[in-house]
Amino acid sequence: MSYTASNGCPGTSAPFAVTIVPCAPHIMFDSYGSFLPITGDGDGNLERGEKWSIQVTLINDGNLDATRVLATLGGNDITVCSSPTDFGNIGFGKTASATIEFVISATFSPCGNPIQFGITAKSCNELSPAGPDEPNAFSATVGQQVPGSATDLVIQPSAADAWVDEQNPTTTNGTGTTTDVRRRVNRNHRTLIQFSLAGIPAGSTINSATLELNATAAPTTGQQLDVHHITGTWTETGVTWNTLPTYAGTADTSIAGGTTTGWKIWTVGPIVQAWTSGTYANYGFLVKCNLETTTTSYLYQFATRENATTGNRPILRVNYTPPPSWDCTFTGGGTCASAGPKPVPDGRLGGTAMKGTRVTANGSTITVVYDTATCSAQTDHSILYGNLASVASLIPTGGECSIGNTSPYTNWTTVPTGYNVWWVIVGDGGTTESSWGQKYIGGAYSERSAAASGQCGNTAIDTAGTCP
Repeated sequence: MSYTASNGCPGTSAPFAVTIVPCAPHIMFDSYGSFLPITGDGDGNLERGEKWSIQVTLINDGNLDATRVLATLGGNDITVCSSPTDFGNIGFGKTASATIEFVISATFSPCGNPIQFGITAKSCNELSPAGPDEPNAFSATVGQQVPGSATDLVIQPSAADAWVDEQNPTTTNGTGTTTDVRRRVNRNHRTLIQFSLAGIPAGSTINSATLELNATAAPTTGQQLDVHHITGTWTETGVTWNTLPTYAGTADTSIAGGTTTGWKIWTVGPIVQAWTSGTYANYGFLVKCNLETTTTSYLYQFATRENATTGNRPILRVNYTPPPSWDCTFTGGGTCASAGPKPVPDGRLGGTAMKGTRVTANGSTITVVYDTATCSAQTDHSILYGNLASVASLIPTGGECSIGNTSPYTNWTTVPTGYNVWWVIVGDGGTTESSWGQKYIGGAYSERSAAASGQCGNTAIDTAGTCP
């Protein structure tokens, strides 16, 4: 839209755009509180078949007050017990909260996955829809997280092993029963060895790992034996000195090889951790002498995976802790139906309840017709209203025909149009008495008898009754 405005000078100013923002509420998800268990095993974990409650807070970030705000909480594999939820009135720039109960499906799957909660179908008396759907408002994981425990794993034999010969650079040596590691200038031998790590769960913590090779031959003068992690591909039947893959320039670990046969053991935990976490690709180990000079030959031989003595074949010994897992063996029997009457405030400090109380509501006022035997004036009674959670916390005090009107007690005579509220009508005939009810759009419901009141969902009953 454009306008032409006078600037007081000959002619006129240039046209300019004017944006008109309509007055309207705009309801959005704001936050959520702690999940509180209603039924289940009480371990604090959301689990299949359990009933929970959650407080959800909405905000009106529009520019107009919203009355009787309704919204629907939903999520995968849950049943919400009351939908839509009434959040009452939300002034612009203000928030309002409601506690919502839900039951997790007994067949929730897969274990350890989240419930993705969404807030949809927002409306108010002024506007519908009153805000966009928010399908990913918040989430919570279903199941009991079980920490991993340290596990020993012996990987034997290796998946591949071979050795390469500097003097014969095109020769393959991948099928013999031993591999060589030799120090002699221009005639050095090196061993390559690789293990499968398929038995270690992804994301595991490697607590320790050792490479263990059984030496079937050793030199008369011991040599330092270095292990490097290999960084390129190779095959045991194809690798030669000329096709030797790349490997880490600095040794990852070293030992004094000594002059005796038997097991030689290197600590290789950091390498295995890097392979498991994906820092390095697992191309295996390269074993070589630290020094590869001198004209004297110093030779070690190690049993391979083809060695006839199975117990002497290469070993990678690992102790690891797997990542936490999820357990969903417990299944509760929660339902949205109440197990029994839920007590609601009846305002009595003793004695019998007030008889003959009737309540009507026309959308803007609550009218009380009550037993006048004790108190002659209707103005001597107080009406308290709000959501059930706040009304239920009020304990009436005061004189024979009135209740204190200081916080948290306030005398109310009207309610907003369409506002779904709980009320408590309090009177006193020597002892405090009351009636209570819930107002719906287009009508009202109240219940009172000599018994204390109870609640089954949105239905009022005597506490002596039984919920359906």
